[in-house]
Amino acid sequence: MGPGPFASASGAPSARTSPSRLSRRIEVNGPAPYVHWGFILISLPNLVLIAVMVALFVAALLVPFPHGAGHRGRDDDD
Repeated sequence: MGPGPFASASGAPSARTSPSRLSRRIEVNGPAPYVHWGFILISLPNLVLIAVMVALFVAALLVPFPHGAGHRGRDDDD
């Protein structure tokens, strides 16, 4: 197996192809930080995921369905 995708021919990381500074700051191999509210203990990544899912659910309830140009609701003209 050869050098990784961010290594140069010498095996050292190349400045041109190295990961960004932000991705080097986020440590995904270590333990996640936890949020503790009373008896609730949840990891921060799970809390963010739940918040995004709730936001999408609320948006799905509030955003109206698209209607076609020729579509009319119930006919009350009778």
